Amino acid sequence: MGGYRFKRDLCILAEPSIKTPVRSWLNLHRAVIKWLHKKIISVRHGQNIAWSKDSVMKRLLYAVLILLVTAQAGLTDDKNSAKEILASKLDAAIAVLQKKNMDKQEKDRQIIEIVTPIFDFSIMAKLSLGRKYWPGLSEEQKEKFTDLFIKRLEASYLEKLSLYTDEAVVYKTPVQDGRKVEIPTEVISKDKKISMTYKLYKSTQSWKIYDMEIEGISIIVTYRSQFDQILDKGTFDDLLLKLETTEIK
Repeated sequence: MGGYRFKRDLCILAEPSIKTPVRSWLNLHRAVIKWLHKKIISVRHGQNIAWSKDSVMKRLLYAVLILLVTAQAGLTDDKNSAKEILASKLDAAIAVLQKKNMDKQEKDRQIIEIVTPIFDFSIMAKLSLGRKYWPGLSEEQKEKFTDLFIKRLEASYLEKLSLYTDEAVVYKTPVQDGRKVEIPTEVISKDKKISMTYKLYKSTQSWKIYDMEIEGISIIVTYRSQFDQILDKGTFDDLLLKLETTEIK
């Protein structure tokens, strides 16, 4: 899944970090193993004879099995909660799109208000530049780029969301890798089917979108490719100027 690692304010492109959303169960697991290990040591040294080696190993096996089953249940609940959050936001946005007595400007305003909490636009801005360019920017440049990128991303998402207007949306089974989840969706009409995959990570507050794929093409990778072309031939000011125009979609 992806090639992204998130480190607080700095987001770098790297191999996925392996972090589980059921950390509390892993901590409990470690505590049980540590406790049972002490029991084994006691048995080996002739202490606490009431605990035989077989008894210790049986307890260890039971503890591991219980914790594995419970942890797996936690993972299932976690990815399903991400799917529920996405579906609730997307369904609410589509309901606004389908209102016939509302002008486009008001629809756009309401939709952005609905979906903004589930998008991590700042992380997406960092990912779109990557570690090749982002660390070398001044704070002022980062702030200006992020503001312009968010506006462009919002406009782009509103355009893509219009694909959902009268079609059925199918939410497929989420795929989880640590604290990241990919949620495939399909927009189905009579004569076409469009696949859109939402990529989310679990922040300290909730699930957040950090990328989207449309027909298998990542919007972050697409932006990064465009930005690389501009920055390879020009300056960062050139990129900001293009972001202020309609040249980047």
